[in-house]
Amino acid sequence: FAVASPYVRNWDFVAAQRVTRFIANSNYVASRISHYYGRQSSVIYPPIDTEFGHIADTVEDYYLAAGRLVPYKKTELIIQACNRLGRRLRISGTGPDMGRLRSIAGPTVEFMGALNNQDLWQTYAHARALLFAAEEDFGMVPLESQACGRPVIAYGKGGALETVRAANHPTHSNAVPPNEVTGLFFFEQTPEAVSEAILAFEAAEASYTPKNIQAHARQFDIAHFMDRIRKFLAPWQPGPR
Repeated sequence: FAVASPYVRNWDFVAAQRVTRFIANSNYVASRISHYYGRQSSVIYPPIDTEFGHIADTVEDYYLAAGRLVPYKKTELIIQACNRLGRRLRISGTGPDMGRLRSIAGPTVEFMGALNNQDLWQTYAHARALLFAAEEDFGMVPLESQACGRPVIAYGKGGALETVRAANHPTHSNAVPPNEVTGLFFFEQTPEAVSEAILAFEAAEASYTPKNIQAHARQFDIAHFMDRIRKFLAPWQPGPR
């Protein structure tokens, strides 16, 4: 591969120049397209079906981690932090990392397996907060949690910086009014950083407003996505005959 890769990269770059316009699913991805291809992108965020999101009457005493159990999701950091703090953690999802993660989980950690759609949204709605340790291009799970009015404690890199409104956002913290905060970030992928973020969240937990969190998530609804796609494609639509 080392011998062939320069040729493959050159072919990939040349092919990218023939693309009329790029759509990126986040500014994070758009920056990579700019870096590697020297091309600008229109950012259109992927849609979430907020129809399933609802605010529950009660919040239960557990945190939630959801998604495929694969190494890059860094679920072990969440487990280690909840082990350390003695916090209840429910994990929704399956994957090849299941055995390893079970081996390090303490008594407060529950593996729920693959949930059906209804049960997953119920689990979102009743959680204290979602814990999200991955660096994603976009990340649907944090928005699904917010669609249920639940805050997100996320790794402050990648797409989460565009979907979670946090007072400790690294670039626009002054632009987030307190009543519009939907979560907070940690900036190192370590159990210590996750633990500190959980404690910081709990110190301000009562200040989060579920309806405002849900309203933020609805900006990413399917209807908004379709509208943006139509506007993007409008210049290429055939005119009246």
